[in-house]
Amino acid sequence: MQSTRLIGIYTGLAIIVYLLIFYFIDHSLVVNPFVYWGTLLVAGIGMASAVKKVRSEQGERIEKRDALKIAFLVYVIAMGFFYVFFFAMLRYIDSSLVEFQKAAMEKAGQDVSGVDFTMTLGKTVSGYIISLIGGFLVSYLMATVMKRDH
Repeated sequence: MQSTRLIGIYTGLAIIVYLLIFYFIDHSLVVNPFVYWGTLLVAGIGMASAVKKVRSEQGERIEKRDALKIAFLVYVIAMGFFYVFFFAMLRYIDSSLVEFQKAAMEKAGQDVSGVDFTMTLGKTVSGYIISLIGGFLVSYLMATVMKRDH
């Protein structure tokens, strides 16, 4: 599990670097939905890498429940890094990103009149917790595809 945790940390750091690259290209890209959701692709690569590494260490065998635990642990750690970074970015580093986010939503035709765009720790934590549901489902699908128990 130590290597799985390490892969989770590296994946979290890769997500931060990914976002910083877009931030330095154009600040508003950080809140672009394609860039934002692209962090899940980075997380998925880390999750698959961890399962593949452990499976390789075990003679190309891994049970579904073990693959699920590994993939989900990487997701939990990596997205923990993401949410802490995103909170710090929007709250302390560049609060103008919130305005870019609001403008993008308005441009997409969404009504933002009653939306509170203030970045709070509570919103961040609840967003992280909700993301764990999707992360578990992705981990389950990944474990189903990557298991080799015979």
